[in-house]
Amino acid sequence: MIKHLRRRFILVAMLSVVLVLSILMGVINFSNYSQVRENADETLEMILSNNGTFPQMMPGGMGLPGERPQDFDRRFNEETPFEIRYFSVSLDEEGEADEVLLTQIAAIDEDEAEELAEELYEKKKTSGFVDDYRYLAKDTGHGTVYAFLNCGRDLISARRFLQTSILVSLIGMAGVFALLLVLSKRILAPVAESYAKQKRFITDASHELKTPLSVISSCTDVVEMENGASKWTEGIRTEVKKLSALIQDLVSLSRMDEEESKLVMSEVDLSRLVKDVLYPFALQAEEQGKKMKSEIENGITLKGNEKTLQQLVAILADNALKYSPDGDTVTFTLSRKGQKILLTEENASSLPAGKHEEFFDRFYRGDPSRSKQTEGYGIGLSLAQSIVNGHGGKISAESDGEKICFTVKLNG
Repeated sequence: MIKHLRRRFILVAMLSVVLVLSILMGVINFSNYSQVRENADETLEMILSNNGTFPQMMPGGMGLPGERPQDFDRRFNEETPFEIRYFSVSLDEEGEADEVLLTQIAAIDEDEAEELAEELYEKKKTSGFVDDYRYLAKDTGHGTVYAFLNCGRDLISARRFLQTSILVSLIGMAGVFALLLVLSKRILAPVAESYAKQKRFITDASHELKTPLSVISSCTDVVEMENGASKWTEGIRTEVKKLSALIQDLVSLSRMDEEESKLVMSEVDLSRLVKDVLYPFALQAEEQGKKMKSEIENGITLKGNEKTLQQLVAILADNALKYSPDGDTVTFTLSRKGQKILLTEENASSLPAGKHEEFFDRFYRGDPSRSKQTEGYGIGLSLAQSIVNGHGGKISAESDGEKICFTVKLNG
């Protein structure tokens, strides 16, 4: 169990780190890309506002009439025309190229520029990226002007930043994972110690209780031999039997939780096993005025531990008979679905609709008062879950408001 807990701790911690790093990396890279796009659009708007060319520069600022944004001169200076590579294409009202300006670029010719602008006009595209070019369109009233800005360097820089951030994040994740592998054992040491003490207490207490129970049983035999059986001795035997069963369940649960213990697996005829286990419970159901119906598919086998699988079926059957109402029909089904083997038990119930994973908690009782009207100590289903987990399967309980169904999924 501690090993499983350690794995879950590492998994949750790593998922948290991956989520945080992914969000941070996504936000930073999206912001970086958005900045590239924003800067390109500002430059393109400047070109479009000057009839498809970048305006002439003068020392100390832009040679443009009218008001400028507060940070205008900070974004553009005398060197800007020599740093940017752009071209523009003017189209008439029919979308035919009218004028092409290629003075600030050498990587594209006039025919390519015209074809590109006309294609975007036909698709009614007004802004976006074409390869490494950011484009923007402006309606002039008597046509459309497309301006294209080469953003190759900025895009390469953004891509390199993305690659670097991914690499750094992966290295960081690997480092965190390595630290978790080393430190998780130390972090969970108090839990492991507490759990070990709990198991040792259960085992020791179980052995210690066996002796007085044996003495009580022997003394009861002597009393019956001398005075005959009575309701008092019968009550003693009943309680001793209950306590003995409780001790056995506690020991079984403790053994199933042992990390070192491995179930001895062999080929098991599950169909035959379920039928054999359910037979005496069917007779018991008749005595209680109930019915037990089974739909068992023949020939289902699996690699498993026969003894614990018998115990699993017995727990489900015993639980169904204890908690099903009088006159109810308890239904067991066993079938194969692809690579999975499904064992289900269904009986009437007034529980709220939904999943009820709390049934598998140790010492859980549906009746919080723990009255003795219904026998049981809340250990059976917890033990059933341990058995299923030991076979690499899953067990669940779900109610529809009228019936409750326990489903066991095993690997076939």
